[in-house]
Amino acid sequence: MPRASALLAWLTRRVADAMRPNPSVVPAGTPLLAAVGVLRQSDAPGCLITDAQGRAIGLLDADGLLRDALFQADPATPVEQLMEGPAALIGGADPLHEAAGRMVRERRRVLGVIGRDCRPLGLLTTEAMFAPLLDPLAAYLGQGPLPGWAERAALWSSLLHDGQDAVAVQAAMGSLNDGLVARLTEACVRAMAGAGWGPPPVRFTVLMMGSAGRHESFLRPDQDNGFILDDYPDARHEAVDRWFIELAGRFTRALDEAGFPLCRGHVMATNPVWRKSIGQWRAQIAGWAHRRSLQSVMLADIFLDFRAVGGAVDLGDTLRAAVLRVCAEQPLYLKQLSWEHVRQDVPLGLFGQLQGEPGAGHHHEIDLKLRANLPLVGLIRMLALRAGIAATGTRDRLTALIAAGRVSDGFGAMLAEDFAILTGLRVRQQLADVDAGQPVGNLLGLGGLSERDRKRLVRLFRSIDTLRRVAAQEFGGRLG
Repeated sequence: MPRASALLAWLTRRVADAMRPNPSVVPAGTPLLAAVGVLRQSDAPGCLITDAQGRAIGLLDADGLLRDALFQADPATPVEQLMEGPAALIGGADPLHEAAGRMVRERRRVLGVIGRDCRPLGLLTTEAMFAPLLDPLAAYLGQGPLPGWAERAALWSSLLHDGQDAVAVQAAMGSLNDGLVARLTEACVRAMAGAGWGPPPVRFTVLMMGSAGRHESFLRPDQDNGFILDDYPDARHEAVDRWFIELAGRFTRALDEAGFPLCRGHVMATNPVWRKSIGQWRAQIAGWAHRRSLQSVMLADIFLDFRAVGGAVDLGDTLRAAVLRVCAEQPLYLKQLSWEHVRQDVPLGLFGQLQGEPGAGHHHEIDLKLRANLPLVGLIRMLALRAGIAATGTRDRLTALIAAGRVSDGFGAMLAEDFAILTGLRVRQQLADVDAGQPVGNLLGLGGLSERDRKRLVRLFRSIDTLRRVAAQEFGGRLG
C-alpha cells in the first residue's frame, strides 16, 4: 500500500496533471509507413490522429499496431483505418482515477488526452507513478470483485494512518463509492438487456441522498438512493414503471451485496416515493413545502442533500434548481426544517462539562451522530438553502456562506475546523470498533478521551450552540 498522502493526492488529480504533454500528432490520410516513422522518432507509446480542423479523432497505439496490424496492413493504408477511435481518448479535465479505472478495465497502456475543444493535449500512460497506486484501488476501478465494507474500512485506515485530513479522505472515499454506484448501475442495465428487458425506456440518473449525497458517509452507511426519470407520456407509465421497478430491485440488491445494507426506512429506488419522473419530483417537493407535516420534514432532511450519479445527471441539476426555487418561495418551510435542529440542546453541563447520553446504559458516552453531526450539518444546510446555495457538501456550503457574507470569516473557519475534528473523531471511533470486532456505531466513550480531545469536543458543542442561535435569528424562531 502506498503512503496515504500520495494516494489521497492522486485521487484528487486530473488527467492533465499526469499526462505526457506535446504528443506526436499525425493528420488523417497519412500513410501507415509515415506514421510508424513518427512513432519511432518520438519513442512514444502512441500518436494522436487529427482531422482537417486539427481535432483529435483517435489514437494509433504503438503496441496494438505492432501486435495486430504492422505486418499485415499495406504500408500505404491511411492511418485512420487502423487507429482506435474516440473510445481511446479522454478529457484532460477528467478525474485521474476514472482514467485509471478505464485502463484497468479495458487493459490499456495508453490513452490520448484532449481538451474541451477536442485538440490534442498529450498521452496518459499507466507507467511510473500509476503502478504503485492501482493495487489498493483495483476493486474500485473495475478489476476483480466489488470491495466489501471490510475492504473499504482497510482503505480508510490506510488513508488516515499518516495524519491526513479526515474530511478530505471522506470526500475521496465518497468519490470512489460514486464510481461503484455507476459501475453497478451499468452492470444492472446490461444484465436486464441480456435478460430480454431491453434498454432503458427513458433517460435516468441515480440519486444519492443523505450523507452519500454530501460525500460525508462513514464506514458502513446504509442505502439512501432513488431515481430521477426523464418525463414521459402518461400512456407509457405502466411499461416504464415496470422496467424501473426491475432495475431498482437489481440495483439495491447489488449494493447490499457490495456492503451497503438495505435502508430499514426504505429510502431506496424500490420505493416509489424515491423513484419518479422529473415532473413528479417537482410536484412532490412543492407538496412537501406546502403541507409542512412532520413526515415531510423528515423526508426532506434525507432528500435535500441529494446528488445525481451517472447517466442523465442534468436531471439532477434541474431538480436542484426546483428545490432552491421552492425554498426561496416558501420561507416558512425552511423555518420548520431548521426548528428540529435549533431546539436541540447541546450535551454540556452548567459549568461547560461534557454530559453523556441520558439513562444508565450510555451515561459515559456521547452519540456523535445525534448530538453533533445532525445539528451541525443540518443547520449549515438550512442557512445554505436560505442563501440559494446549490452545493451539498458541508465544507462547500460553509465556503459559499462565507463568500456570500452570510457567515463571518472567523466563525465560518471555526465551524470548518470543528467539522473536521468531528469527522476525525467519528471515523477513528468506527475504525476502533472494527479492530475490536464490534459493530460500527456512533457512540464515543468519554472515559478514554484525551484532555485535548475533550477540549475540542467542548469547543465543538459551543460552536453548535452559537450556530443554533444564528439560525434562530435567521429564521425568526426562538430558543427554549
